[in-house]
Amino acid sequence: SDATNGKGVDVAIVACPVKAAHNDAIDCLGHRGCMNIFGGLPKESPLTTLNANEIHYKHLKVVGTTRQSISQYTKTLRLIEGKKLDLGGLITGRFSLNEFEKAFQSAREGIGLKNVFVM
Repeated sequence: SDATNGKGVDVAIVACPVKAAHNDAIDCLGHRGCMNIFGGLPKESPLTTLNANEIHYKHLKVVGTTRQSISQYTKTLRLIEGKKLDLGGLITGRFSLNEFEKAFQSAREGIGLKNVFVM
């Protein structure tokens, strides 16, 4: 709230399978904000608890999304091709195919945002 002078953010996107992140997102939202749950929870523990008073009194929206439509993929690819999106920070690990064990270990340990194989 310090970064927004106490107003909160308009949109909070939860893109991780961590229950606590749901209420962290609710806490960050300002009046009439929207929380998007983009990362599902594990199948064996899919339920979460949200602060209903925050949702009610701040007039919040909670929505969920998954995947994109073909037209959204096409639009995204055009933006990337036109260099309108800087995706450099998303790829945090680059591995050759010979480094597959190191790549999978990084993935198991949750190191980096996106790891890719380069040829």
